[in-house]
Amino acid sequence: MQMQFRQKLPLEKVILISAPWPLYNQPSIQIGTLKSYLKKELPDLKVDAHHFYLKVAETIGYRRYRAISERTWLAETVYGALLYPKRLENIKKIFISRLPANLCCVRLFLKP
Repeated sequence: MQMQFRQKLPLEKVILISAPWPLYNQPSIQIGTLKSYLKKELPDLKVDAHHFYLKVAETIGYRRYRAISERTWLAETVYGALLYPKRLENIKKIFISRLPANLCCVRLFLKP
């Protein structure tokens, strides 16, 4: 399949971002593949890739990050809270209800 790039403005740089919550111990093959493809098709384009999930995992701890990333609803509540700040209290309840037993200490930092 051949893609056609139709550019209206000169594009010099693109940044590819892998946000949380992929598993922290596996590289993002999607980001790597897309970066490689863009470099091949648009050799003058500067392509940067950032894997922000690695910094999040380091910051909150790898065990905690893994427990969250393995539970879709738990991970999605973080984005839900950012997208719908007026629904924060309901989202927080969902987050707390989905916490695994080994992360119950997180509950201490969240007011129900």
